[in-house]
Amino acid sequence: MLDVMRVKGIFPNLHTYNTLISGLLNLRRLDEELELFNNMESLGVEPTAYSYVLFIDYYAKLGDPEKALDTFEKIKKRGIMPSIAACNASLYSLAEMGRIREAKDIFNVLHNCGLSPDSVTYNMMMKCYSKAGQIDIDTKLLTEMLSKGCEPDIIVVNSLIDTLYKAGRVDEAWQMFARLKDLKLAPTVVTYNILLTGLGKEGKLLKALDLFWSMKESGCPPNTVTFNVLLDCLCKNDAVDLALKMFCRMTIMNCNPDVLTYNTIIYGLLKEGRAGYAFWFYHQMKKFLSPDHVTLFTLLPGVVKDGKVEDAIKIVMEFVHQSGLQTGNQVWGELMKCILIEAEIEEAISFAEGLVCNSICQDDNLILPLVRVLYKQKKALDAKQLFDKFTKTLGIHPTPESYNCLMDGFLGCNITEAALKLFVEMKNAGCCPNNFTYNLQLDAHGKSKRIDELFELYNEMLCRGCRPNIITHNIIISALVKSNSINKALDLYYEIVSVDFFPTPWSYGPLIGGLLKAGRSEEAMNIFEEMPDYQSSMQAQLCYL
Repeated sequence: MLDVMRVKGIFPNLHTYNTLISGLLNLRRLDEELELFNNMESLGVEPTAYSYVLFIDYYAKLGDPEKALDTFEKIKKRGIMPSIAACNASLYSLAEMGRIREAKDIFNVLHNCGLSPDSVTYNMMMKCYSKAGQIDIDTKLLTEMLSKGCEPDIIVVNSLIDTLYKAGRVDEAWQMFARLKDLKLAPTVVTYNILLTGLGKEGKLLKALDLFWSMKESGCPPNTVTFNVLLDCLCKNDAVDLALKMFCRMTIMNCNPDVLTYNTIIYGLLKEGRAGYAFWFYHQMKKFLSPDHVTLFTLLPGVVKDGKVEDAIKIVMEFVHQSGLQTGNQVWGELMKCILIEAEIEEAISFAEGLVCNSICQDDNLILPLVRVLYKQKKALDAKQLFDKFTKTLGIHPTPESYNCLMDGFLGCNITEAALKLFVEMKNAGCCPNNFTYNLQLDAHGKSKRIDELFELYNEMLCRGCRPNIITHNIIISALVKSNSINKALDLYYEIVSVDFFPTPWSYGPLIGGLLKAGRSEEAMNIFEEMPDYQSSMQAQLCYL
């Protein structure tokens, strides 16, 4: 187009270039646009603040505040007076990310240039402060903008109400809601959803219901999110039957239930011990929607607790085979944790066995929560039997994490020999110990004052290419001090600190305590003075005094 203009003797002016720049940016053809922009000056056309605003706005909406700020700085360096539009465009992405410092700098530029902030400027700044939780400055800005005749944005006021509520300043949140009419703003469905969420957390059911029914009268009918918020409020405050009635009203009020709606009702029913009804409700849900991970984590604990282990396994099978649904390794461990909160250990074990036998899960994350619960119940041998059954009979391949869990439990129950045997078993099974494994075993040897075995194990660790970490070194130093080998502990300390070892209070504590016990107070003071950053936390570490 520019070539055609030149052929006809028509030379593009600033307006032409700005129009082309805007069009290219809308099409996201940045490289072509930059080339065009760079050619402007060579053709005698000087860019204005508006030319730069186009770039700033583009970068801001792209979520790249750094480039937006760089462009804003170019305006100042070229001696062009920044405009309100340039400042507002720069504030856009900063407000989205809550980057207060940079936003304040731009806000100050306005004042320094003798420009007055407009409604957009104030709304952007309020959004920024609201995201950062700086409510007092936020409300002060609102007062300032009103005094200057600027109109606030309902989106920003909604954010302020939400921030006030979350900060526990409930009365102020409601006062802000009451001020909307004076501000010539109509509450939106988001406004009501924020207030209903707050009322639900406070357990104020009647007030929540009154507010809900007032929405339609105010010309702001509820949406699905509103119903979900209200249902959550009812289910968490022992009003599940009323929640079911409200659920039935959703379609009448042109709102379609979503997965969250069903999950909320299922949660409420299970909370009241109505597992059968929750199970039925789940099947109704499947006629219209696909359950998600939250459905699974909400429903299964109640179903397993109710003794319907086979039904629970069928639910998981259906879920796993759904198109597009992924169940990573960590999911199984988290699921078992949820089930163990509600169900007895025997039911949870039966459920885990069913998952493995049906080839739904072959991951050892499944059994870790079971092992931990058995240890808490002081059933260490039962935990080992469970581990053996799942790994040796049912075919789960144990990872270092499951061996570590079992060893940690044995050591926690003071069954040290069993932990040592398990360590040998682990290596014989071809499972490579990691740092955590070695640290457990080193600590066990240290507490038993078996220093020779400790160093044999330490050398094995090095030979296997398992690099010691700070915990490893602290364990060895502590063990040497407890075995009255303070000189060896000091030698080790100085040896490793000269390489890449950064001591912590757990390194210094045993050394200082051991030296003081040996009457070597001057050396203890020297060590103490080497650790100025940790001196305040040393009192708890000097357990050897």
